[in-house]
Amino acid sequence: MNAETSTELRESARESNRRAWRILDGRGGLRAVFTAAVSRTGVDSLRHAAAGMVTARTKGADHERALRARDRVRAFADRLEQMLEQRVQPSDLGWVSDLRSAAHGVLPARGPGEKGTGGVRAAEVVSRLLGELPAGKGLTGLAVVVESAELPEPVEMNDHDSPLLPNSVALVGPGSLFANQGRFAVYTRLDAGMRASELPLLDRDVQGPLLPLVLYNLLSAPGHRKGGHGSADLALRIYIEGLCSVMQRDWQRSERHPVLVSTTLREFLTWFYPVRRPRPNEYWPRLMAACAALDREESRLPWRDAETGRSGLRRVVSLADIPRGPDALDDSVGLAVHLPPGSTYGPKIHRARLRHWGYTSEPAYRALVALSYQWHLPGQTRIPGKDGWVQSQNPADYEEYSPSRIIELCYPTSVHVNRRMLLARSLKVLRRLEASGDLHMVGNRIMPPVPDAEIIV
Repeated sequence: MNAETSTELRESARESNRRAWRILDGRGGLRAVFTAAVSRTGVDSLRHAAAGMVTARTKGADHERALRARDRVRAFADRLEQMLEQRVQPSDLGWVSDLRSAAHGVLPARGPGEKGTGGVRAAEVVSRLLGELPAGKGLTGLAVVVESAELPEPVEMNDHDSPLLPNSVALVGPGSLFANQGRFAVYTRLDAGMRASELPLLDRDVQGPLLPLVLYNLLSAPGHRKGGHGSADLALRIYIEGLCSVMQRDWQRSERHPVLVSTTLREFLTWFYPVRRPRPNEYWPRLMAACAALDREESRLPWRDAETGRSGLRRVVSLADIPRGPDALDDSVGLAVHLPPGSTYGPKIHRARLRHWGYTSEPAYRALVALSYQWHLPGQTRIPGKDGWVQSQNPADYEEYSPSRIIELCYPTSVHVNRRMLLARSLKVLRRLEASGDLHMVGNRIMPPVPDAEIIV
């Protein structure tokens, strides 16, 4: 191993340790770290780390030190396994650091007296000792547990009225292996008479803005969606809200590891019920269904790292913590966001308008999300202005929409055979959006609202 590689590994380990402490110190960090540590995954991660602490290259005194360090990590993993079997909870009182275990390292232990008295909470003792436990390769036990559980790092919530959406969640790059797997709405194929639910064979690379098809109807069985009236699917709205909640300065961090944005349940509910507060028995079943939908394999997004060549599927948005109970309105809701690599700025959306249409009209919400990306084409619909890039208001810069593409804006997954009826409904939706000032139409071209003509990004 050369000096440059060794320096990079040390810096990587230091950053992992710092990130683990930021997570621990964040809102709900103690409970999250304890839950990750006192689990089968947490125990196994420490044992795996211990197995790599002694190698054939360690000799003499270094070998002895490595053996003792390995034994301490193993002993800690054994104690966590005991706590798991005893079903110790993070808030259980009566825990202290056991100094009598110095031969194997300091371990969590119950203090004298009855359970639940004296000492401190189990989560505090376990988390602090993990932060002090060397676990090999420059990592602490805390970093090992946090990495294995992929705990999200808390970041500041983006509460801007017009946040930016990252482009990586809606673009499939040239030559993507995922473009033809039915997960993406390839709008260019609809002009050839194909429905979005079919698997198109593309004769060119996909360049246009695409979203995972399953996101539009996550809460419905395939083929059963008549879709068109009432609020948009809650899973899709949570997905979009999660993307809007991460500030652009944190996008790169979110590419490497999930980040966590938090708000109160009271505020969270206003995103989806802007004119009234729903009863728990009304929103809870929908919220649980949305969580299950966002966790489905079909809602994961393909990613590819241009630098390393690695690729895969990623859960981009999920709910990490959901309070429940009579006094839960002021407790925190956590949104975990894990962006694909290469996230750069995408379209700017008007959050209040999008929430309004999400609550009142499913097809209008779908159309605005899709149009936001289709209006954001730097060099074509985004042009250089006096002080930066501005939105073009020249109709010639925008594509004409065929009847099939208009249908797909509002009903991207519809299997209804009456295309004339779907077109009439779609045009009615677009006219409503135009009357509300959210777009304007010039012939067959759909353009952003005129007041946005001089928005600088």
